[in-house]
Amino acid sequence: GDEMLAHFEVLLHVEKFRNLDLFHQGAYSIAARIYGQSSHRAARPVEFLGRPANGDGVDGLNGAFRSEPRAESGAGSTGGINDEDNSFRTTSFYVRYREEVHQVDEAALFHLALPVPHDFLMEPCVVQFELLFQKPKKAMSLNTPDLATQRLLPVATHKFLFQPSSLGSHGHCHLTFDEMHTCAVEAYASCSLLYFTGGPIDP
Repeated sequence: GDEMLAHFEVLLHVEKFRNLDLFHQGAYSIAARIYGQSSHRAARPVEFLGRPANGDGVDGLNGAFRSEPRAESGAGSTGGINDEDNSFRTTSFYVRYREEVHQVDEAALFHLALPVPHDFLMEPCVVQFELLFQKPKKAMSLNTPDLATQRLLPVATHKFLFQPSSLGSHGHCHLTFDEMHTCAVEAYASCSLLYFTGGPIDP
C-alpha cells in the first residue's frame, strides 16, 4: 500500500539583519528552503507573510502578519516564495555601514511531508539559509529605492538541523555565514504536526 506520511507545517520567520563587517555595500536578502536530511524531500512553501500589520517590526511571531501574494521567480526587491526551487526570500534591503541593522520581520509557511518510521522518530530536517547579494551599478544612486533591475545572487550559506516531532518543535537560528560575509541574522523556526496520510508504516 501507500507509505504513511506525517504532514507538518513549518513557520520560518526572519526577524532582523545586522551588518558586522561586510566587504561590500549593496542590496542584500535572505533566502531559505527546508528539506529532509536523508530523503531530501523538499518542504513546499505555501504562503509568504510580510511585515506585521502593526508596522512596529517588533515581536513578529506573536504579531499579526499580513499575507502577501506569491512573488514571481524573477521579482525585484519584493520578498516572496518561489515554487520552482521551493524557497522563500525576504524583501531586499540596502546595506551601507558597519553595525547597520535592518528589521526584516518576514516569514513563510511551509508544508513538509515525511515518511513515518516504526519508531515514529522522524528524520532530521535541514533549514538552509542563503545570503543573497547584488552589487550596485556604478550609475545607480546609493539611495535609490528601485532595485527591480538588479538580480540577487547567493554568496554564502548557513545550515541548521531540526527534529520534526508530533509534539511540535521550535528553535532559534542565529546565522553568521562565513568570514567573508560577517553579518548576524536572527531567525526562528516553529514546526507542528497537521495530520497523517497513507497506508502502513514503513518497516
